[in-house]
Amino acid sequence: RAVMAQADYRKICDDVGGLPIPAVENALASGARTCAISHPERLSDSQVIAFCAVLPVAGIEDLTLTNLVLNINSWVAVADACCKTRALRKLCIKDCNFSAEAGAGLLTFARALGEARLQTLTIANCRLGDDFAAGLAEGSLLQGDAFTCLRLSACGISDEGACKLGRALERVGMHSNLKTLDLCYNRIGDRGAGAL
Repeated sequence: RAVMAQADYRKICDDVGGLPIPAVENALASGARTCAISHPERLSDSQVIAFCAVLPVAGIEDLTLTNLVLNINSWVAVADACCKTRALRKLCIKDCNFSAEAGAGLLTFARALGEARLQTLTIANCRLGDDFAAGLAEGSLLQGDAFTCLRLSACGISDEGACKLGRALERVGMHSNLKTLDLCYNRIGDRGAGAL
């Protein structure tokens, strides 16, 4: 299956005119279940398209995205690909740049991530804000049987976002399997803490 995914990935890259992302190519070549992508320069749209096309068939269980600079449409495409990837269990996004122009796109990104079937979602040092927390709270991720860990540290979440997450967790109630909730280094006060 990994060989098929690697050949598919190369063909897709050729078809869309993008260079393969080395970390993705290496993971596919080795059949690895983990993939860590760190790319300080902006990834091209064609690189993102190829990655999103191959991710659902790649068998990757643990995906880390570090120091990426993508436009919001590319982030939405990545989140959508994560939702389609049944093997994906752990997603970590850290030190990534979400531009101030992202606006309503952050809500769309969060809603897409909110539909993923993950065990662990870690997002650290990404200024996403309350709209992101609200969008994540709308999805089914927090209600998932396998979902046990949510870490949103240094994401620019305030009381408003914490309250929306708290209401979503309250709706799940005793059926939640969430064991870890980490919202450190956000601007959450007494109101937000009380809602959680």
